[in-house]
Amino acid sequence: MKSPCVDICRFDGRTGWCVACGRTQVECRGWRKAARPTLLGIQAELPRRLAKLAARGIVASELAPDSISEDDPISEDMA
Repeated sequence: MKSPCVDICRFDGRTGWCVACGRTQVECRGWRKAARPTLLGIQAELPRRLAKLAARGIVASELAPDSISEDDPISEDMA
């Protein structure tokens, strides 16, 4: 199953979800090895997760991959 990754890997400090695809770091790392039912369950959750992030003002479309620093993670302060 194709990964929902869009190459903007920034994780929200409060939820642990990627602000671009909605997955956790554990889900991202295990995506290729996970069973199909697990992947379908994760995919079903992603719209809800992204909507919750958007409700807090965290929207990945405002982030460009080349403007993201690994040393500057998103934190709860942005909420």
